[in-house]
Amino acid sequence: MTKRGYIRLFSYAIAFALLLSSRAIINMTTANSYKAQLELNYQQSLNELSENLDSIETNLTKSIYSNSDKMLMDISKDLYAECSQAKDALSRLPIEQMNLGSTYKFITQSSDYASYIANKIASSQTISTEEHQNLNKLLNYAQKLNESVSNMATIANNGCLLYT
Repeated sequence: MTKRGYIRLFSYAIAFALLLSSRAIINMTTANSYKAQLELNYQQSLNELSENLDSIETNLTKSIYSNSDKMLMDISKDLYAECSQAKDALSRLPIEQMNLGSTYKFITQSSDYASYIANKIASSQTISTEEHQNLNKLLNYAQKLNESVSNMATIANNGCLLYT
């Protein structure tokens, strides 16, 4: 091979290496951008879930102290709506990686129980003491869960990664 052939081969090799390097840099930048966007979406969903759990806790507290059936029915409807919004926020999070499986179960149970209470009152039935105790149990669990998710949201908002 001539000197000219070696120079040409070396030039092609350098051009190919530069092309691969630039492509790798572009791909890495794009991946980091997607990762940052995913993290932001997770933070927003976690904050929304935290707010919904706070509202669920508030509505459960109101339901325990409500004096009339009409008020309890209105609170139950609000509780059902908050549970639906919480499920929506939770559906945008990696449930398994963040250990939120029990959260989904709680939200579903609260939603179903709120619907049950509203339907029972709508059919002119009274709420029993046992059903009030069940609301109290849901409230106790909501308080623990709300604290846990709030702590998780605080950690995420301080810049720690939620998902790697």
